[in-house]
Amino acid sequence: MESTGIMGFSDIQVTDSAIYTVFQGVSFKEIAQKKGRRPDGGKYIYVFNLKGEPLYKYVLNRYIYGIWVDEATKTIIATDVNKDQPIVRFCFE
Repeated sequence: MESTGIMGFSDIQVTDSAIYTVFQGVSFKEIAQKKGRRPDGGKYIYVFNLKGEPLYKYVLNRYIYGIWVDEATKTIIATDVNKDQPIVRFCFE
């Protein structure tokens, strides 16, 4: 039987005002068909309000796994397990 699901959220960070998530969004079928190594993690950060309603979607230039959010400085620190320099920083609005 063929799997029809997707790789979903790989990390979540809840702050006083929002929910930040790392989303992979790759189907299991695509993973099975891909030859070679696929980057680990997600290229998307979805932001929701505390009621779970979507606010923002950020498309990143690299794959990340874990996140830490500092809303005061509008910074996200993330881990990129695919690179030799695994700690990366993104600024957001």
